[in-house]
Amino acid sequence: DGSFWVLNYASDAERMPRPKDSRNTIKVISEKFGFKQAEYDPAATRELTFSFRSPSMLEVTIGGYKGSDLAGSLSFSVMHADGKDDENVSSYGRDDGQKILDAEGRTTLGPFEPGEYVLIMILGTADAGRSAIPIRKTAVTLAAGANAVTVGIPPLYQLTITFEKAGKGESVIVGQASSKRRWGGWHLQKEIGEDGKAVFNRLPEGAYRIQKWGGADAGSMEITLPGQSSVTFKPKPVNALLVTVSNPSGLLGSAGLQTGDMIIGMDGTEFKNLAHMQMLLYASMGKEKTSLMIVRGGASMSVEVETAKLFNPGSESQMGGDVEEVSRE
Repeated sequence: DGSFWVLNYASDAERMPRPKDSRNTIKVISEKFGFKQAEYDPAATRELTFSFRSPSMLEVTIGGYKGSDLAGSLSFSVMHADGKDDENVSSYGRDDGQKILDAEGRTTLGPFEPGEYVLIMILGTADAGRSAIPIRKTAVTLAAGANAVTVGIPPLYQLTITFEKAGKGESVIVGQASSKRRWGGWHLQKEIGEDGKAVFNRLPEGAYRIQKWGGADAGSMEITLPGQSSVTFKPKPVNALLVTVSNPSGLLGSAGLQTGDMIIGMDGTEFKNLAHMQMLLYASMGKEKTSLMIVRGGASMSVEVETAKLFNPGSESQMGGDVEEVSRE
């Protein structure tokens, strides 16, 4: 009759104390009608109803696919346009034996609930193993029944980075930057060559962060493509932690931290560089409480936190957000 019982499984993370107001997510996937999901309070919710409409199908054609050097390297993801669902509705392409692109660059995706979506073209790359990066996003409105869209392959660029102080075996990370966070969701890693260069191919237009963690020139810099296709690495020092709070009831929010806070030091000592930051963080583990030096909206302040709980949590969900190593410059 379409009814299912679903147990609230207690994973290792869930047996630990959970942040206040934490919620579960349930997903329903139908081969005929598509995908839906909803959040619910496991303590208060006993029944959920999902209603599906007549499904949509989407035929996608990649313009210029036949004869291009990207044949066999492209795939697709489809996301909800409102951004509420954090996961792909569907992924199709070179990894899906039933939905592979044909020789003309065509495939049919679905089924989906009718509505607003974002079609994401993804390029597989050999950099850092078998990585994949989004290279084009196209908004689509899907009505019930058959739909069709043609998308072109965007311009892709090569990035050459020259290092003046790189040691043997050192590597570099390149990732798409974001206005909200320094990493925009994906990154590639490559070992620096004996000539002191690292070359990344087939990158889409946009803002990028170049990060090198070890060695004499550890740090980061930001560039844009296609404007800066060949650069010499001039890093800014990694000397701060940028806070992002996704759940105010998590450990970060409960400690008094807010999104955008910049942690610049501990117990009266400012971070000088990445190695110095790591040394101070390690030294603080033996303390019950630590005073964090914070810059918030241009104003300096201090926040006292329980060291072990904040810097050694049981899970990221308990943190209610995260902290990212960044430069203050």
